Amino acid sequence: MVKKGIVKFSKIVATFTMVLAVVSVNATCFFFSHQPDIPDSLKKRND
Repeated sequence: MVKKGIVKFSKIVATFTMVLAVVSVNATCFFFSHQPDIPDSLKKRND
């Protein structure tokens, strides 16, 4: 029973993390000196 709860919680956290990553793909950094590269896998998900 505890293991099912941990698996369900892990799925929710993974989904939230992926949504957060996809949403932040279009966000730009307000520091002009540092703009990290976006991984190609996230760019493909955004299209």
